[in-house]
Amino acid sequence: MENLWALIKGNLPVFVMFYASWCPHCRKMLPIVRKLENNKHLNLQCFDIDDPANRRLVDYYQVQAVPLMMIYKAGEQLWRWNGEIEEEELLLFLPVSMFFGNNLLSGY
Repeated sequence: MENLWALIKGNLPVFVMFYASWCPHCRKMLPIVRKLENNKHLNLQCFDIDDPANRRLVDYYQVQAVPLMMIYKAGEQLWRWNGEIEEEELLLFLPVSMFFGNNLLSGY
């Protein structure tokens, strides 16, 4: 948990995803998150958290459903999304949320 907090407080954007291995929507999103993580142009750190195995984090971040995706930078939550999102749509949100922190783009 300390490692996650250290990343979130840093100057690089951090993409956090809460998931559960039994969840079909989560299984669809995990390969997309891996692609984001490996995209050198985004300079994005990714952190995925298994929901059932991390109850303290689930409670702290008030996870109501999975998948839950968030972007943090310098300790501030810039974006939050519950549920599936198409890869193309996610790629459109990333630059806006990472540089402008527009919470109007949040999906609940």
